[in-house]
Amino acid sequence: MLCHLSSGLLEGLRESRPQCCLPPPAAFVRQLVASRYTPLADGEESTVEAAEALRPGAADATAMAEATQVLDSVLPYFGELRSAVVESCGEGDEGSAGYADAVVELVAAHLIELWAVQLVGAPDVGLALGRCFPAEE
Repeated sequence: MLCHLSSGLLEGLRESRPQCCLPPPAAFVRQLVASRYTPLADGEESTVEAAEALRPGAADATAMAEATQVLDSVLPYFGELRSAVVESCGEGDEGSAGYADAVVELVAAHLIELWAVQLVGAPDVGLALGRCFPAEE
C-alpha cells in the first residue's frame, strides 16, 4: 500500500503540472531515502511487521482501493497549495512558480514519510521506501 500511495501521489503531481521539475517517483523517493535515512541506518534488520507489510502481494484489493481513495482526496489540495504559494509571492514574481513547486515537493516528501511511519513504523521507514523504489542496477 505504501508503494501505491507514494508512486500515486508523485505521478498525480507530475500529471497535474507536467512543466514542473519534479523527478520521477522512483528517483524522488530514492533521493529522499539517501538524504534522510541511509545516513541513519546502522545495519538493523527490519521488524517482522515491516517485512510482512512489504512482501509482494501484501496489499489486497481493499487496501489498494483505500489507497486510491486517499490519493483522490489528497491530490487536489496540492494544486490549492501551489496556487496559494504563487499568490502569496505575487503572480508577477519570476521565482514564485519555482518556489511553489519546491513547497509542493517538500509537502509531498513529508506526506510520504507520514504514510510510511503509519504503515510500517518509524524504525522501518527508510527500509520500506527503499524496497518500494529499489536502486537502479
